[in-house]
This record gives sequence, structure tokens and C-alpha cells, in this order.
Amino acid sequence: MRWVPAGDRAIVAMWEGSEAEAEFRPAACAARIEAARLPWVVDVVPAYDTVTVVYDPSAAAKGAPAAGGEPAVWPYVESALRRILESGDAGAEAKPRVVEIPVRYGGAAGPDLEACAERAGLDPDAFIAAHASARYTVAMIGFMPGFPYLSGLPERLAQPRLAVPRRRVPAGAVGIAGGQTGVYPFDSPGGWQIIGRTDLKLFDPHAAEPSLLRAGDIVRFVPVADGGAPGEGGEPGGGAHGEGKAPGGGARGLDGHSGRSGAGGAGEAFGFGTGTDCGIRKEGRRWGSSSDRPGC
Repeated sequence: MRWVPAGDRAIVAMWEGSEAEAEFRPAACAARIEAARLPWVVDVVPAYDTVTVVYDPSAAAKGAPAAGGEPAVWPYVESALRRILESGDAGAEAKPRVVEIPVRYGGAAGPDLEACAERAGLDPDAFIAAHASARYTVAMIGFMPGFPYLSGLPERLAQPRLAVPRRRVPAGAVGIAGGQTGVYPFDSPGGWQIIGRTDLKLFDPHAAEPSLLRAGDIVRFVPVADGGAPGEGGEPGGGAHGEGKAPGGGARGLDGHSGRSGAGGAGEAFGFGTGTDCGIRKEGRRWGSSSDRPGC
């Protein structure tokens, strides 16, 4: 790991190659820095192989030793952050949560599923099973608020981006681009291959923690059955949904349940959303709630 400056008020920790993949170190280190509550830290942003720390140089200068009459802010910031990451205090790191996301695969909800399956040499049902059986890690949140870039896609399922991006991809669309998968939190343009859709709300600006997912979380996709038309129009899944309904539209499901994750788990379960039951598991409870690089 090495540290490099990013202007006069940010510093970036950079990992090389597989070093960043060990227990997904950037996310763990970001959690450790946040837990330290340094008074001059403004923001901590983990990514695939970096952690960017935005800081207030004026606040940091108060603790920095003088060098030539001026506070040595950069050496002080780097040294303080390095000590935190080398402290070995694993208890300061947030334990990964397991988040289950119900998905209606194929049909109008996933217009690119069949083409993706053909490229992978699989039939659509086998492609769904392979995508839903993988264990994904949130590598970073980027592109737009709440958009999770998920590592862990089986190599066989990797897909090229669309030659011509769509002008509108609906909120909740589950896509693949290169060796990563992700979920669109809002309607937006996008060039990923859309294989399904969830009704789960990934970003709520009014919530205490606006983004449902955070870097380091474990994500599992749970196929759910068709529950109605996803919408109208030429773009996948366009249109509004009524409350209490799990939209579909020729979508494929493997568990035979409509609008439920089908997931078990010890402890209490609290559902939320429009006709779906998703959960975040932590400590035995389930709480409701590039080709390989970022890009739309």
C-alpha cells in the first residue's frame, strides 16, 4: 500500500493487484478510518483498490508539527492514517452485512437476459441460477448515489457493455458489465446488460443512512416469480408500479414465490418496499430494510 496526495485536501491509499482483494481491504480500512473519528477527516471514500480520505487542512494543521515555520500537514495526515491502519484493531471495522435482493429475471424486467445467456453458452434458467448462486461483495458505491459495483460475478457470466447505451434504464435494473454486476438506484442512461429488476429502494435521501448498501457488504440475489407487468414503453421495465404489487412482465423466477425473497434466517424479519421482502442480516437477525471498472 502507498499513499499519494490528491490536491491539498485529500490523500489516497492505493493497493496493488491482489493485495486489495485480501478480505477486501479498502472497505475494511475505510471503516477503520471512520471509526477513529479524527476531527480533521471530512469524508472517506473506498473503491476497488483505493481509499480516498478528504480532510480539512486547517483543522489538521492544529495537530501538525511545524517545519520551517509552517505546519507540516501532509506528513502529519499520512502518518496519522498509517498508524490507524497498522494498529491491528480489527474490532474497529464494521462486520460485513448480508443483503438479499429479490430480482425478477428476464422478460420485460431483463430484456438482455437471453442474449447474455447465449454468449455464456447457457440457457436462460441456467444463467439465472449461476447469477443468483454467486456471493457478491460491494466493492464501491459510485456513478450515482447508491449505485453498488459488485465483485464476485462468475467469470463465465461476464458481458460486454451495450454498443449503444440506453437513454433510460429504470430504477432497480440489475445489470452486468465486464466482470461486475450492479443495480441502478434511479432511472438513468446506462450501457450495462440488463438481466432483471428489483423493487427494492437502494437510495433514500431522507433516511439516516441514505444508501441501502455500503462498501464491504455481502449481496445475494434471490430470484422471485412474475407478479405483473413492469411497465410500458420500449425501454426495459418502464412505467410506474402500484403499492403492494411485485411488478414482473414475463420475468423468470426460480423459487415459486411472488414478491418475496424466499430467504430464511434466524431472528426477526422486517419487510419494506413495494411488494418485496428483503433483509439485511447481521449477528443472526434479518433486518428489512472497466470493462471491470466503474462506468454507466
